[in-house]
Amino acid sequence: MKKLMLAGLLLCLTASMALAATPGLNFTWNEAANGKCLAAIIANEDWDCTIEGANDGAFQAVGSFTPPVAIAGFSAMGALVDGQTAAEMPAWWQSVNAGSCRQNAVQSGVGVKGSPCTVSLWPGTAYGGIGAWQTALYPPPAPNNAPLPNRLRIKVGYAMSASTVNLLTTNEYSTFVLNMDTTNSMDDPANSIVACAGCSVGMTLVLNQIEAVGTAGSVFITDQKVNRCITWQGGAGANVCSVTPVRNTTWGNVKSLYR
Repeated sequence: MKKLMLAGLLLCLTASMALAATPGLNFTWNEAANGKCLAAIIANEDWDCTIEGANDGAFQAVGSFTPPVAIAGFSAMGALVDGQTAAEMPAWWQSVNAGSCRQNAVQSGVGVKGSPCTVSLWPGTAYGGIGAWQTALYPPPAPNNAPLPNRLRIKVGYAMSASTVNLLTTNEYSTFVLNMDTTNSMDDPANSIVACAGCSVGMTLVLNQIEAVGTAGSVFITDQKVNRCITWQGGAGANVCSVTPVRNTTWGNVKSLYR
């Protein structure tokens, strides 16, 4: 009888462990395009910037999270991604800002719907996007400090248009995507394309924080679940996945970027 009770307890414990999900952040390349689970992280992307078709590539970075606590009435999120190159940030990575070399090369969207291993965070319409793409050349407004010459900070924010959802600690939620094309990687006079230097330069991107806003306030997720560091062309060197944010940025700060 004792053995049967012990076996039952072990089964219950095993079931509880199966239901429990490790909280934290995940960041991966092309999760949707490849139909892979976020547990099968694609940590690096290499691209030949010198061959025919070098300007026609398309890549997608996907951010997701499992909350450490249940979040009732989730309505908005803000994410911080920090980037680093080994030397000064090249023109190829100057994007989004008006007048930058690759102004329209990176856009954002809400989390991937229907992926095999995650739950979409957005059951309906959401509004938002990239709130800031900050480099030494395009610094944040004063009194904020400008990034170092080899650093990049990306701020992404989205909010529900109407309804809210309840987030569970047993789910991993696809949250946002960064859609990046490889336009202006090489000269193409026939199509009036002038290359922005630096396509082959290694970049490391770290998803450092997601703020999930619910009815009880904000929950900041900063721990790693499986992987929160992705690289382009092998990254910026050793040990750069430890890039950390300068300070927390609240949803109010992120939201104000759209005003």
